[in-house]
Amino acid sequence: MVGRIMSRARNLWIMIISMLVFLAVIILVWVLTSQSKTEIPKKGVFVYADIKTGVSPQ
Repeated sequence: MVGRIMSRARNLWIMIISMLVFLAVIILVWVLTSQSKTEIPKKGVFVYADIKTGVSPQ
């Protein structure tokens, strides 16, 4: 009788810990995928700069 109760309690704790780990993984994936990606403001626009002076020609 006591062994059966201990087995159920152990299985319950294993289930609770497994669910917490599963939720932590889901939250981690959600946080990592929801971070805003840095975008290039003007795609395809290139600025020519002189290598020696670092000034772009006007």
